[in-house]
Amino acid sequence: VVAQGITAPLDVSVKACRNPPWLLRQFAYFKVDSCERKIWDQVKFDLPAGEKAVAGKRLTVNYSLTDDSKAPTALMTQKNYVSALGKTGARLMSDPADASQAVFMQKTPAGEFWYMYHGGSGNADEIDSYLLTTIQVAPPPQEVVAQRTTGSLSDQQGKGCRNPPWLLKQFSYFKLHDCTSRDFDSITLELPSGTKTLAGQYLDVNYLLTDDNKEPTALYVQQNYIHALQKIGAKLVS
Repeated sequence: VVAQGITAPLDVSVKACRNPPWLLRQFAYFKVDSCERKIWDQVKFDLPAGEKAVAGKRLTVNYSLTDDSKAPTALMTQKNYVSALGKTGARLMSDPADASQAVFMQKTPAGEFWYMYHGGSGNADEIDSYLLTTIQVAPPPQEVVAQRTTGSLSDQQGKGCRNPPWLLKQFSYFKLHDCTSRDFDSITLELPSGTKTLAGQYLDVNYLLTDDNKEPTALYVQQNYIHALQKIGAKLVS
């Protein structure tokens, strides 16, 4: 395995499935099997100092064995990535004796990056697959925009299915699918402070993803709405 330092921000918009930008050469008897890209995600690493949550742009590449006669041991595979990434100046954060993973951190002019080798299927004697995850630390991009409401939900009656009145902008890769509106209804919420029932005018709007290549994580969507609503003075109670 041969690695290189990252000199540019992580690009998760590229559709082609290939090695992460820091990997120059991997094992000749493994092939790129699949890729997963997220504009923002949070990954929790199990490190000797304790659990570490790292969030930002994420690329995960899955590799599978192409020649069963050359299946390497888990330790050999891990040591290859430990050595290769160590030579780029990346700092090993995980237990070097843990053959199942290797977690590195590196600060560069392009940003702070975390790399993880993680063994997939197989056992200590033979590895059949493994994953490489790359994260560029960054806050979640803010796509959702909210506004203070000045009217009531009844103002939307007879105007067809549309965004709730407090929503100025939502994700461009979601479309409004259907709405449920009632003059009066109740809903019961399970909150940290206990159960709370609300009653009054009711509007429920459902959105569907339009681009599978941009499928966001649940946490990213939630954080966008939290930040947008807090910015207009709404209080988070869940």
